[in-house]
Amino acid sequence: MKRSRKVGVHFREEPRKEIIGDVISRVLKDDPLPLYVAFGVFSFWSWLRLTMFFPDGQPTPADQIESYVQLVTCALIAFRFLTIKTSPARRAISLILALFGVILWIRSREGWILWSLLFIAAGKDVSIKRIAEITAFSCLSVTLLAVIGSGSGLIENIVAARSDNGVVRVALGFQHPNSLGAALVTAVIAIYIAVNGRMARFVAPVLNLAAIYIVMFIARSKTSALILFMTLVSVILASFIRRVGKSRSHLYVLLFVSLAMMGLSIFFLYNFDANIALHEWLDSLLSGRLSLAKAYFVRAPLTLFGNSYSGVMEWNVDGVIKEFVVDNVYDHAIMRFGIVLFTMFVVAFIALYAFAIRRACLVYELTLFAVFIAMGFAEILALQIHSDFLLFLFSTLIYSSHPLRKTSESGGTCELGCHSSAMRSRFTVRGE
Repeated sequence: MKRSRKVGVHFREEPRKEIIGDVISRVLKDDPLPLYVAFGVFSFWSWLRLTMFFPDGQPTPADQIESYVQLVTCALIAFRFLTIKTSPARRAISLILALFGVILWIRSREGWILWSLLFIAAGKDVSIKRIAEITAFSCLSVTLLAVIGSGSGLIENIVAARSDNGVVRVALGFQHPNSLGAALVTAVIAIYIAVNGRMARFVAPVLNLAAIYIVMFIARSKTSALILFMTLVSVILASFIRRVGKSRSHLYVLLFVSLAMMGLSIFFLYNFDANIALHEWLDSLLSGRLSLAKAYFVRAPLTLFGNSYSGVMEWNVDGVIKEFVVDNVYDHAIMRFGIVLFTMFVVAFIALYAFAIRRACLVYELTLFAVFIAMGFAEILALQIHSDFLLFLFSTLIYSSHPLRKTSESGGTCELGCHSSAMRSRFTVRGE
């Protein structure tokens, strides 16, 4: 009997020791586990911060909690930097990128650009599928908490009417209906990347259609509804493109359209004129975003490394006074963070597509990345990494001599070169 009990204890404890040992081994080795934990904490909090659990302008422990979240996130990213095994040149590039983020944060007094650059700089070996899973969980769990909280009366359910047409909008526990729409957009795109097999063909589109219904008839967010519709169409189109073997042509079109969106943003920043009927109509369609960006632009010149716009022009947003309100993320980036950052982003974006075009791969990922690019015309969340998790693709440009490489001569799965264990994109493509 004693022997039997000892054997039983042995079999209950050994797996636990193996699991703990495996985790410790992964953490101490060149493994992205600390980065996954950091991104999970950061992503969950970033979305939770947009709910009425922590309303703006009211006394809440949000600032104190955010300080703890940032401390934990920063510590995990720093630990990841210390455990990365790479060449001195690539380590120097990643550290320079992180330092650049600190400089932009100090000059602009806006923190999200720092976090985006830190995660990209530490993104060696990252699995886009795992990042998508973390993002989907964060968005869906926070949305569920917000809906339950607002439905039970625990938090306020914001109900607002548009000033132009009186349409009633419901935020379902978020601070603004647009935040609900952004959370659903991010969740849907993440689910398309995260799920596999039949789930990708059936469950993801069903969730996409459900999200379209919510943002059209509850949140009444025109931008989110359009982006979700674009997501559904883009995924169907990418599936067809892959089957007919026209991946390179498709990627060329995506690159051109994406660069055109960025170019149009800068064009209207310089040339917007409310007296031109087309400009006035587009500005009305975008709820005054073009005229507001122009108003900031004429009051302060562009700089190399950004501007805080402190004291330039204040704007009342739902009762909260803000110093800088430019929702077009490309105008926001070039004005708030400077010409250097904007140029770096465009060059890196072109380089990423160039590698993919040469190898005719990552069709799904870059198709959905293009959806975020389109979203950036009206929403700043398009370049914030807790929303646009596909920014992690830029890490491949730092840590691999061959960021995207084909595994066979005749076409096949593509590898993200940033993954030391040859992590492959789950999508199989054919070259032309």
